[in-house]
Amino acid sequence: IISQMDNIRQVALVNLAYVGLACDSPIFTITCARQLLANSAPDFSYKVLGHIYAAEAYCMIGNAQDALRHLTPSLLSNPNLLNNPNFQAETAQYSLLHNFVVAHLLQGNISQAQQCLVEAARVCPPSCRNNFILLTVYLELRVGNISAALDSFKFGRPYFSK
Repeated sequence: IISQMDNIRQVALVNLAYVGLACDSPIFTITCARQLLANSAPDFSYKVLGHIYAAEAYCMIGNAQDALRHLTPSLLSNPNLLNNPNFQAETAQYSLLHNFVVAHLLQGNISQAQQCLVEAARVCPPSCRNNFILLTVYLELRVGNISAALDSFKFGRPYFSK
């Protein structure tokens, strides 16, 4: 019964962290993610989500250093995770790369942000396409390439400046 209670607690914390993001409450999200990750043996898929949600929340408050601590590509390479039918690895991989782009932008590392954006383009699932286009537009505007930003926005596809 302790195992079942622990699993319910993990599910609740993941869901609360997600709701915190949706309600624009990054501090609440960070608190929930910390509690989840402090668990001695969190389910790996919940651990991945905890890191992704925490990274996004840290980006929301402009804390790129802490966001990058939660973003490691190895998070998504666990075979148990990839074989879990409830886990959408493609979406999680895109979210991880999306958060890398934002964290690098917050630090002013434009070239690293561009590299991560190219990687994100390769794995972007259809459900994330609009977010990807907006991120592309923002990055192009950030580097001063207004025509590429307008093309990306206008045609609904990324146009990467050279």
